[in-house]
Amino acid sequence: MEIFKKYFLMMRNVRYKPKNIFAYEGLANVRLAMLKGEVNMGSESSAGYNGKVVPFVKQNQLMPLYSTGLLNEEGNTKPEPAVKNIITVEQLYNQLHKTAPSGPAWEAFKVLVGVAVTGGKGILFPPGTEAQAQIVADACVKMNADPAFQKDIAKIAKGNPVIVGDELVGFWKAAFSAAKPEVITWLRDLLKTEYGVAFE
Repeated sequence: MEIFKKYFLMMRNVRYKPKNIFAYEGLANVRLAMLKGEVNMGSESSAGYNGKVVPFVKQNQLMPLYSTGLLNEEGNTKPEPAVKNIITVEQLYNQLHKTAPSGPAWEAFKVLVGVAVTGGKGILFPPGTEAQAQIVADACVKMNADPAFQKDIAKIAKGNPVIVGDELVGFWKAAFSAAKPEVITWLRDLLKTEYGVAFE
């Protein structure tokens, strides 16, 4: 954890505007671009990190900077079990600024963590298909209780939960309750200013 702190203490004094590159098709190509020195930063899911990136970390070819964390039912971030050894954005901010993150940027970040990370692999059904949704939910519960599944999932995402039923409803309520109008406005302004995305 100390190496991450030193890195960000160094980087916060560097004044430059990062450039996002959207041309790569798939994270495998982004990973290759980092190894070749074409780009200096990319992102991975916890499964991708544990399954594909860790060998390069052990060879000192890549370095993890931070984890987004997951969103809990109270709408706050928490460390992700599958990458618990990597400092979270919230923990890093606390270390650098000696205070908790706040403001519209932080609230927008939590919304994105909720819908794109914690709920990023969600299975959703349209209204009128409750019976079919229950079949899938029951199957997920049985899958999660299967020792063979637990053995496989432990290799790439150990400790990450499979959320179904009332717990899932509670999570989605927390994720979307954080998307207050002022947060949505902030995100839209960011997308328009930085990336030229227009909203009607």
